[in-house]
Amino acid sequence: RADATTAWNEYTTDEGRKYYHNRVTKKSQWTIPEELKIARELAEKASSQRPDQDAQTTAGAYVGSSYAASSTHDAVAVVSERIDQELRI
Repeated sequence: RADATTAWNEYTTDEGRKYYHNRVTKKSQWTIPEELKIARELAEKASSQRPDQDAQTTAGAYVGSSYAASSTHDAVAVVSERIDQELRI
């Protein structure tokens, strides 16, 4: 899952409102962090491109390249790199 590639976790209050907590910085916020949003988008694109593969492995497929991750570890590394690139723009 994309959330595993970032320091952010999604939670829901008793009232049903979603919020996000960063386990590294201990910061919480109501809006989805850009880092998590990008990670989820990349994971969704990767899984829709290769539906015959395990979603954890295909989450590493780098959109626009010929690279496909061979393991979950590779997937996390590729998604993390893509997030870093997006945040620098």
